[in-house]
Formats: sequence, C-alpha cells, structure tokens
Amino acid sequence: KMDIEGAEVDALHGAQRILQNYNLKASVCSYHKPDDCWKIKSIFNRYGYKTSTSEGYMIFVDGDVWDSADFRKGIVYANNY
Repeated sequence: KMDIEGAEVDALHGAQRILQNYNLKASVCSYHKPDDCWKIKSIFNRYGYKTSTSEGYMIFVDGDVWDSADFRKGIVYANNY
C-alpha cells in the first residue's frame, strides 16, 4: 500500500529491482497529480504486472472548486501473480 502524497511515481521508479525480482501485490494512490494513474499503470506494466483501478472517480480540487475540479481514479491495483 502506498500513499505518499504525490511521490508515488518517483518511489516506483526507485523500486526497479524490487518490481523485477519479487511477486508483489500493490495498491498505490493515483489521485495526487493529473497523470499519476497513467504513469503508475505504465510503470507496473513495464515489469509485467496486471493493473486495474478503483471503481468510480474522486473529485480532486486545488484552490477554487470551479476552476480546478478534476475527476481522477483513486487507486491503481497491481499484481504479477
């Protein structure tokens, strides 16, 4: 489980050896930045993981709700079993 306030993509890039050498099951928050869901899924897919996302969407707001509201997937699930 990973929820590190927007640093998830960087952490996964730093975990290359772990992703390659272990059979993992992961839940990674993907709502902190607009492209996080796509980037996180891409990293896992590169190492042969199957990915899916949580159902529905979260509304992410930064500042004025009407200027910045964005619908994002909350969690990326991955496993390589």
